Amino acid sequence: NSRIRRFLLWLGDEQLCPAFIFLSVPTVAARRESLVVVLNDNEKGIFDSWIEDDERGTLRNKAALILGRRLGLRGVDVTQLLIENIDWDNMTIQIVQQKTQVGLVLPMPDDVADALYRYLMFERPETDEATIFVASRAPYKKLDTSFCRRAMDNALPDRNIPGSGYHVFRKTLATEMLQGGATPEEVAEQLVQSNKKSLHRYLSLDEERIRVCALSPSQRGITMEVDFL
Repeated sequence: NSRIRRFLLWLGDEQLCPAFIFLSVPTVAARRESLVVVLNDNEKGIFDSWIEDDERGTLRNKAALILGRRLGLRGVDVTQLLIENIDWDNMTIQIVQQKTQVGLVLPMPDDVADALYRYLMFERPETDEATIFVASRAPYKKLDTSFCRRAMDNALPDRNIPGSGYHVFRKTLATEMLQGGATPEEVAEQLVQSNKKSLHRYLSLDEERIRVCALSPSQRGITMEVDFL
């Protein structure tokens, strides 16, 4: 249908048929654009308080969640993270992303290092399993991605937005970086996002900088005529 519409549009431009006849051919499918869902300020505050409260949550859950919140890791990469991926001397985390198979070396902020260290030293059971995050009860096997969602539900129990799970941390980080002045290239490098165009929709959440993009009517060749008589 889209080819037929373009052909009819061309015929109309050439005055070989009525100009708007192309509208009679329906569009089969329109491009779908999903809304970007991120943590709001209240949820960020609740999350930060939960992380800092030693009486709430497990060290395992806090370490897993802070990896998503501070580094933008996907849940699958968190559950596949190996002990050998942590370079304590250089304070970096090195992984190969499961989705893209692209290697990634990220600086490890102090709070991320602290959360991982505390879990490994004081809560993680002794096991030969190579992954960092393992079950809390025997057999101490590695966890699947549902663990990340359960951990998030533990930190933000009142949050109930369909289709917005652990991945919301990644979206929130991308949005915060763009709002902080980072370029799409810098965000793509941090998140190893191969297609920078996919980051454009995050710009719609940056209300402060969007305001300066508004064009005046005169810039678009639109003149304002007022008849006071």
